[in-house]
Amino acid sequence: MLNTASLIAKAALQRTESRGDHYRQDFPCEINHGWRQKQIIHCRKKEKGKVDEQIKVATIT
Repeated sequence: MLNTASLIAKAALQRTESRGDHYRQDFPCEINHGWRQKQIIHCRKKEKGKVDEQIKVATIT
């Protein structure tokens, strides 16, 4: 569960807008011209106690 919480927090920090309950004081406005994007998170165990994390943004067309 801690790995999941960590990935959610990292993905939230990559957003550069506020939308709904996901409010950021440093980016207080919604950006509607590029909102059709999803963050794809991939997490894979590597060595003992280490995790490989990748967060990518995919545009929906």
